[in-house]
Amino acid sequence: MKNKSTGSVARNFHEGTRSEYLAQYIFSAFGTSIPVPHPEDSGLDLFCTLGEVVGKRLFVRNPYYVQIKSGKSNMVFTDPNSIKWLYDLRSPLFLCFIDKKAHTVEIYQTHRVQHHFARKKIKSVTLRPDIEPADSTRLESNVSVLSIDLGKPILQFQVNDLLSDSWKKNAFAVLNFWIKLSQTNIDQRELGFPFMRTVKHYATNAPPGDHMIPYIGDFGDMSDQMIAKYKDNLFRLWSLLIMQTTLSGDREKFIKLSDLIGYNVKLVDDKYSAGLAFLNMAINSGAKHFGLPNKIKFTVAKGGKKSEG
Repeated sequence: MKNKSTGSVARNFHEGTRSEYLAQYIFSAFGTSIPVPHPEDSGLDLFCTLGEVVGKRLFVRNPYYVQIKSGKSNMVFTDPNSIKWLYDLRSPLFLCFIDKKAHTVEIYQTHRVQHHFARKKIKSVTLRPDIEPADSTRLESNVSVLSIDLGKPILQFQVNDLLSDSWKKNAFAVLNFWIKLSQTNIDQRELGFPFMRTVKHYATNAPPGDHMIPYIGDFGDMSDQMIAKYKDNLFRLWSLLIMQTTLSGDREKFIKLSDLIGYNVKLVDDKYSAGLAFLNMAINSGAKHFGLPNKIKFTVAKGGKKSEG
């Protein structure tokens, strides 16, 4: 079969690839920077880490993702699976816009995405660079069409700036701050905790410092999935407390604690979960250790409800 385009490449595709080559070089200045092959590209262009110099070795820490764009524009997510993909990312995501003609690079954080993870229904998400949020400390309740204003870039520079060790050191500190902040929010999301840390004010090319505020969130707008997640994690934490009490050998404390937890389980949830299974095992193992009858027993009934036995 003849192909008239053999020996050529799509011009726009090639220009986008050049931006990715440049971005890989840029982020390799701060640690490791691994490009995603085009056939495997699902929305993430680089898998990166920060590198800390210890003696003669570079220890890699704090993984993060980068999505690269040749032209600056809003990013819109409307497909339910794409929105789920965005909220299932386990490491921070950064957007990198490259202007090859001007040799300028702009990097944006996306940590405010996590502020909305617990919504009951998210129909669309639009990430808007260069638009300052009206109030970064306030969230509107019951909003399913989200416009998340990313504010100013956290880093804005020319490629030649990479030649300066002092500039790289400062840029490293900026990236490190935003990676740790975003990762903290992601970790709390995985616990089902609906309150996220944010930054009230920051300047481009400077770590925010003391401008962080404690937490913002909306506990009243949590989805059933997120409610189930934090309850499951609560049961897991209770199981650890029970095991610690058992290992301490304090029989009286174990009895009081297991009675209290057993009573509260009835109040907290009527669904069986892995966390409840851990708690069931911890309490009954402790009871056996102290020569007591089983303190708690739950079995799965029809529809996933738990029944007490």
